[in-house]
Amino acid sequence: DALIQRKSSRIFTKRLSLSQIGTLLYYSSGINKNKHFNEPYRFYPSAGARYPLELYIISLRSNLPSGLYHYYVKNHSLEVLLRMEKFDFNKYLLQKAFNKCSVLIIITAVFQRNLMKYGDRGYRYILIEAGHVGQNIYLLSSALNLNCCAVGGFVDDSLNNLLHIDGLHESVLYVFAVG
Repeated sequence: DALIQRKSSRIFTKRLSLSQIGTLLYYSSGINKNKHFNEPYRFYPSAGARYPLELYIISLRSNLPSGLYHYYVKNHSLEVLLRMEKFDFNKYLLQKAFNKCSVLIIITAVFQRNLMKYGDRGYRYILIEAGHVGQNIYLLSSALNLNCCAVGGFVDDSLNNLLHIDGLHESVLYVFAVG
């Protein structure tokens, strides 16, 4: 059903619960603790199991206090990076359609994790991997009866600065509005 129901929607009416946020983060990019695996694989493929992606979440209208968080995959937890009462959508996103979303999920890449093994081809693998995680976010949103829309129109430097990343060693790749 999740595949059939999957769609992009800019209509955000749902306030995400902590459980929904946890489900989105864990099953989109968390560690699959399936006892049949000898190694801690994730819910998406990664070239050479390098896992160059990081997830951040901006909680705007959810049961998670408003702010910017980093998702720690290894212990399935969130670190508060910044508390924020307001989020200036115009500074970070190029479209106003997302200003009613409950959360923004931001995917970044730490490039060296792939480049050290694959050289320049590592960039391609990073982009493919971001697509896998993005599809997981879409399918999970659908399964949770939430609307989701990928956001390609964002202001790179502004988002990188907000996350305190330099845009060279780590950079924003992909943003998802969910609600």
